[in-house]
Amino acid sequence: MERKEFDAIVTDIDADQGIVKAIFAVMGNVDGGGDMIHPGAFTKTFAERGNQIMVLDNHRTDSVMSILGKPLGLKELGFGSLPAPLVDAYPDANGAAEAEIQFLLDTPEGAGAFKRIKGGALSKWSFGYEAMDHDYSTVKAGDGAEQTVRNLRTIKLFELSPVLFAMNEATMTTGYKGDEPEADAVPEPEVEPETVKAFSLIIDGVELELADEQKAAITELITAPAPQAAIETEPEQAGPDADEATPPTSTLSIAELEMTLTKLHLLEVGHDYISREV
Repeated sequence: MERKEFDAIVTDIDADQGIVKAIFAVMGNVDGGGDMIHPGAFTKTFAERGNQIMVLDNHRTDSVMSILGKPLGLKELGFGSLPAPLVDAYPDANGAAEAEIQFLLDTPEGAGAFKRIKGGALSKWSFGYEAMDHDYSTVKAGDGAEQTVRNLRTIKLFELSPVLFAMNEATMTTGYKGDEPEADAVPEPEVEPETVKAFSLIIDGVELELADEQKAAITELITAPAPQAAIETEPEQAGPDADEATPPTSTLSIAELEMTLTKLHLLEVGHDYISREV
C-alpha cells in the first residue's frame, strides 16, 4: 500500500455534528513523486469500497481506538467545481477527490482530532491506496526538461488519515515506493548488515530503500552506548570472562528515535512501528 500527503483544503465544517468536508487529492498535476492522478481514478473504489474506507489516526492500525470517524460521502470533482484556492495552488489541476467525514465526537480520539482540525492546528491529510491500473508517459516539466510520469488511472482506496506532518511530496512519495531510483553512491557505513535490515522493515512492514546516510544516522543513534551502561571494571580487576561481558546497551528512547526519523524525512512512523523493531 502506498501513501500520499496533501495539504487538505477544507470546504465546509459542521461544528455541531463534527463533520468535515475536505479535498484530499488533486488530479491532473504531476506531484513530487512523479505521479499524476487522472479523473475517474477514484470512481470504482468509491462505488465499491465507500463503506469500507476508514478514517485513521496518522495511519495507525494497531488498535480499533485509532479509528477517528467514518466517511459520509466520497466523490470526484470536475474542474468547474474546484475551489479557487486549489486552482491557484495547482494550476494544472483538472479535478479532485473530496471526502465528507463524520468524526466520532463521543470518543476522545475523534473529538480531539476534530477540534484540532476545526481550530486550524491540523491541516495535513494522507491517504493509503493501491495503484490498480497505471502506465507511464513522458511529459515536459516547467523548465522544459522531459520527465517520466506514472499515470494513476484506477486507485483502490483503503483509508484516509489526518497526519502530523506532510513532508514535501517528493520525499514522502518516493519514500514508499520500491521502484525509486537509487541514491547517489556514498561510502557504506561500517555497521552490521542485520542492523541496517532491521531499520529497512520499520514502517508498516514495508521494506524501504533508505539512502546510505539515513542508514548510517539511524544505526549510529540506536547503537550508541549509554555512558552509565559502560563496564566499570578496571583492567587489572577483570575476571577471566571479562571479554564475554554483555556490551553496553543504548538508552535511546522512542521519542528520540522518532525525532531522528522525522529529521531524515521518514515521518509516517507511529510509536507502534518503532517499538516493534527497536
